[in-house]
Amino acid sequence: MSKIETPVMTSLQTTVEKMMKDLNVPGAAIAVIKDGEVILSEGFGYRNIETKEPVTPSTRFAIGSSTKAFGTLSLSLLAQQKKFNWDTPVQSYIPNFSLSELLASSQVTGRDLASHRTGVSRHEALWYSSSLSRKDLVEKIKHLQLDAPFRTAFLYNNLMYATISYIVESITNQTWEQYATEHILEPLNMRHTNFSVTDSQTTDDYALPYIENEGEIKEVPFRNIDTVGAAGCINSTIEDMANWVLLHLNEGRFGDHELISSELLQQMYTPHNSIPDQPILSLPESPLNSYGLGWFISAYRGNKVVHHGGNIDGFSALVSFIPNENIGLVILTNAGGTLLPTYLANQIYDELLELESIDWHKRAVEDTEKMKEMMKEATESLPEQIKGTTPSHKLEDYTGTFEHPAYGTLQIYKRDDSLNVQFMEMDIQL
Repeated sequence: MSKIETPVMTSLQTTVEKMMKDLNVPGAAIAVIKDGEVILSEGFGYRNIETKEPVTPSTRFAIGSSTKAFGTLSLSLLAQQKKFNWDTPVQSYIPNFSLSELLASSQVTGRDLASHRTGVSRHEALWYSSSLSRKDLVEKIKHLQLDAPFRTAFLYNNLMYATISYIVESITNQTWEQYATEHILEPLNMRHTNFSVTDSQTTDDYALPYIENEGEIKEVPFRNIDTVGAAGCINSTIEDMANWVLLHLNEGRFGDHELISSELLQQMYTPHNSIPDQPILSLPESPLNSYGLGWFISAYRGNKVVHHGGNIDGFSALVSFIPNENIGLVILTNAGGTLLPTYLANQIYDELLELESIDWHKRAVEDTEKMKEMMKEATESLPEQIKGTTPSHKLEDYTGTFEHPAYGTLQIYKRDDSLNVQFMEMDIQL
């Protein structure tokens, strides 16, 4: 099915095409769900710019952190089977888990991991471009100092979702991917969803990743993040993701089958951690942001919205729904860092809820320019290399191997007349 022809849907198609053009988004796939029906399932633009291959409803995109709710649903399904409890210490399931503070370590629960309140900040370099196993990542967390006292702050952390994947594995003796396939993807008929960009590239319909750089759209390499699992490794289509949204709008049911109880599902949408206001590019129409179990919870013009975005190299995504109005949407793009999913979602909600019109297209263009300017200012504020100077010591004096218990080894070495740093998979000239 492509779409149900209505004036709203016809108008939406024009809006999408204009926003994509003005925001330099090569391709997008959009599904809109209302009152139990998928009223739009359509691709726009190109999945491959060079070959002009179009996006279809079956095109696979990386969904990034929209994966997180699949991780928390996995634990909720185990809770339904009495094999897991959200309030039992994590060490009961994986004894090798620990924070840098022993007292907090014994108290951390799955609820703390899922709602980003452990006090550990992101430490993305620990897993980004890393060949470490999931088990290795979990065991390195104890070497990371807390940046806020336990349970006092919202500190978004992908490592804790790698840990959630590892908990599922310890309970089930399956990989998280195997468990999620058997207990989530197959019951929801999500046949075109996978857990690795490597798998996506073996199919005949997948989007290439792109970013905008100085006004030009450029292809970037796929980023393999299999290690962190439920933090963000899923690739899917809008056809499959529409079924995911239907599960949530139908309070845990898909078709005639109840996959998860409504009570356990509602816990995922219950605020567990408040998110401080962020004045940079904040939207006054969406105040009161908080985080549940794998979902953000916000208010949009008086409506409770449950949502999660996803950004990974060359892809931006959004999964969102308004339970009380029985509407939801999925927006997948092959443009890294674009504002299109959030602003287009607001446009769609305004249309479906018959709210007073806001020009989200114009706002998206204006805020994109603001974001570019902020990034430029941040870059320009970095100290510049002083030309015409020489080091106070021989280059050899700066070389050596340095070690951190979590990050491992970093090597600084001389190559020709310059210094290079080698860390994990990265090798950069200083």
